[in-house]
Amino acid sequence: MEGFRYLNNLSNTLKPEFFKGFPPTAVFERNLVWDTGMMEHFGQDFFEQLKLNEPYHAISGEDVNMPEVGTFHNQNVVLEWIGRSQRNGQDCALINYQAFFNPLEIANGGLTLKGRSDYWGQIWVSLATKQIEYGTLNETVVGEMKLPGQDATQIIHVFRSGTLEPMSAK
Repeated sequence: MEGFRYLNNLSNTLKPEFFKGFPPTAVFERNLVWDTGMMEHFGQDFFEQLKLNEPYHAISGEDVNMPEVGTFHNQNVVLEWIGRSQRNGQDCALINYQAFFNPLEIANGGLTLKGRSDYWGQIWVSLATKQIEYGTLNETVVGEMKLPGQDATQIIHVFRSGTLEPMSAK
């Protein structure tokens, strides 16, 4: 992804032609773009609906088609503005997000996976600019995976975590 630049827009990044220069098996790289878009979507597009300490059900029952990867179904995404904090010299809203029991199906490069994703994290949104100053992501995926050339499926349990921050903050 060295030198890869784009204007983040979830609807554009979910179009098949968006990743035309990527190998079909570059799933981790696509996830990085989609996860960044998700944090911006949650932190910016729903900001005006959030009230302090009141859970907000932002998305329910939404299918996401991930081109050349598979499908993801958001069961119930809950956002909650839980307080204020400082990040990168900015006064920020601190927003929790969570979504559990999300069905997931992947078919890529001969690999198949049918399972479930649970994800959660926090987003720091500048109150002055509405830019994301920092974000965390935790996800656990549990499912049955079949590797190319194998007849049997295997149970997997994957945990991943990551952070998002502006490059100028380093």
